[in-house]
Amino acid sequence: MKMGLLLGVLVLAGLVFFTAIQTLPVAHAATAEAANENMALQAKLLRVQEEKLGLSARLDAAEAETVELESNLAAMKAAEDAKLDADTTALQKELEAMQQASRKIKEEADAKAAEFALAQNQVKMLEETIATLEADLEANAENSMVEAKLAEERDSALAELVSLETKAVKKSKAIAELATVVAAVKTRSAKLETEVASRKSTIAELEKAVQLASISPVAACQKRTDVLTAEISFGAGSTSVSADSQSLLDELAVIVAECIQEDFQLEIEGHTDNVGRDSDNLVLSYWRANAVQDFLTENGIPDESMRAIGFGASDPIADNETADGRQKNRRIVFDWEQN
Repeated sequence: MKMGLLLGVLVLAGLVFFTAIQTLPVAHAATAEAANENMALQAKLLRVQEEKLGLSARLDAAEAETVELESNLAAMKAAEDAKLDADTTALQKELEAMQQASRKIKEEADAKAAEFALAQNQVKMLEETIATLEADLEANAENSMVEAKLAEERDSALAELVSLETKAVKKSKAIAELATVVAAVKTRSAKLETEVASRKSTIAELEKAVQLASISPVAACQKRTDVLTAEISFGAGSTSVSADSQSLLDELAVIVAECIQEDFQLEIEGHTDNVGRDSDNLVLSYWRANAVQDFLTENGIPDESMRAIGFGASDPIADNETADGRQKNRRIVFDWEQN
């Protein structure tokens, strides 16, 4: 947090206020009282910085525990990935075998269907032959020899027809059985494909869980609030958030409420541009941070879970020589810490 620079700013602010008090006439007692209050505020800011050094040590210990947790999670993921890969490979081999068997059964079924179609054509030809023989038999009823021969040929044709019909029934039954087997194979294949997809989904969820576990809760809260605080802006010399930024405070209140439940501490930092005296900017930055704290308190955030601190113009993020840069430097920063 640039402790050395902050201490220098505080000392300079104290000297400025002390000089102002010595040179002002007695009639300006109100100004002297404000200077004294500012000195008390600066002393409070120094105590807050000392507390923050102790909290930083605790944060380092928490980060060491996070590293150990990440290592354990990586080992667990590697073991689970190896098992899932082995299971998936076995399932894929079984699926390929079932698909190959299904193709073979289909080929056999197609061949049986072709044989059945051929048998049906033969039956049709025999029926036509029988019809022709019966017609000839009626036409030659007076010739007993012809009749007997035709009757013999008819009986032979009928016997052959019965044989073909029997074979056709057997083939039809075989085709039906093959169709049942094919349906069972397809059902099994679909089940295996579903199981493989489920395993892949499990792997993806585990990878996502490991990625989320690698981010500490404090870092997650910091990342969520950084996106919104970066858009908050103030008018020059004002402690009021601009109208365009008001909706951002509502969103921040929701996020802060969630993070505070995790037993975190929020430091609200105020910053200014470099226009004006350093001591004035230091006070202005504090009141900007305090205004945000008051808003969050009004929206249900416990006041003891937050603290406001001002840095004046000591930590710019943009060029103060341009209007756009000065506007970016007039900002609020959230700093989350683990209790």
